[in-house]
Amino acid sequence: MKPYFSSLRPYLAPTIVALILIVIHAIPSIHPILSLQPEGVFTQAWRLFTTHLVHLNTNHLLMNVLALILVAIIFRPVVHGRLLVNVMAFAALFAALIPLILSDAPYFVGFSGITHGIVAYAGVLLVRQQNRWGFFVLAGLVAKLVIDMMSAGQYNPYIGSEIAYLAHLGGALGGVLAVPGLRRRPKDVLPS
Repeated sequence: MKPYFSSLRPYLAPTIVALILIVIHAIPSIHPILSLQPEGVFTQAWRLFTTHLVHLNTNHLLMNVLALILVAIIFRPVVHGRLLVNVMAFAALFAALIPLILSDAPYFVGFSGITHGIVAYAGVLLVRQQNRWGFFVLAGLVAKLVIDMMSAGQYNPYIGSEIAYLAHLGGALGGVLAVPGLRRRPKDVLPS
């Protein structure tokens, strides 16, 4: 018989991340240190990752924590534990880089770009495993990204800002690129 806590192990990473998001939100004095700032892009590279841990307000935080938990539950068979953390790192990097490359005002905060990356990773992996649900996941993600882009520049009163659609797009791209990038063996990534 398996110990009770071993069945909870796949939820450890998203639970720790959710708690970190909540703690950081409760300490607004550290938000400027973590947020992506114009003067810190190249000299303080950690901000490419930590800007995702800061949220605009409690609504923004709760929406992203709930999304993280739902995605972790739904896609637990495909991505969990260390793999989930690695996918989050890929998604975080691209969710920060794409706005930096494509936007005049690339500075944002929030975890949603990473969540988009997890969904993209899971969708591509399901398709590669010949699971038809992967196509539905990817179609839903593409539809969500198109809606985000169509509403670009519009103020969202729930989060108190515009939607960071380029961060969502970048996160999704990071999730897709993580599929070949996170193989277990180096020879799988670089064929001979």
